[in-house]
Amino acid sequence: VLPRQVLGGASFVAPNDKINIGFIGAGTQGIRQLIEALPMADVHIGAICDPNEESSNYVDWYRNEIRDKIRAFLDQPTWGGDASGCRCGRKIGLEIVKAYYGKTKPSGEYAGCPGYSDFREMLTKEDGLDAVYIMTPEHLHATIAITAMNMGKHVITHKPIANVFQELDVTVQTAAKSGVATHLFCAAGSPSTS
Repeated sequence: VLPRQVLGGASFVAPNDKINIGFIGAGTQGIRQLIEALPMADVHIGAICDPNEESSNYVDWYRNEIRDKIRAFLDQPTWGGDASGCRCGRKIGLEIVKAYYGKTKPSGEYAGCPGYSDFREMLTKEDGLDAVYIMTPEHLHATIAITAMNMGKHVITHKPIANVFQELDVTVQTAAKSGVATHLFCAAGSPSTS
């Protein structure tokens, strides 16, 4: 019997030690965060959820920003070359996850990430998720976070926690009562935890 680091190296993280995350929201900000989350050694994106399957009318920070970031991330210089605009949505999120994880497979393919249009269905069907990463429009942050915390899932969300004080209050109370870990992105590069 050998310790896992003998075969996998000092920084090897066993699959059972990874945090299995359901990623909710695959718009421009969601895709930016997905690209940052995928390379994390202790994280595994286990499902993608977005009600929009795919469209090419999202707004970039600058021309071809998302497309060029995906191209660089996947090392696919022609990715999205036929698109007329900024492509985002559930299908694009799944495409990125499958291409990234596929790089480590002998076949070059990865099929272990299902897609959902409804976060409630994802949370019900994907019982192996440890946490959710909420990158939706802000009016949904509290609803998704409360639902996930009530199911014992840890929560990572983009600012704000909620749009109205009552939702904020219920979210904070649910976090305290459930005892799950929460993480709030206040601004790029400056997270706050509770």
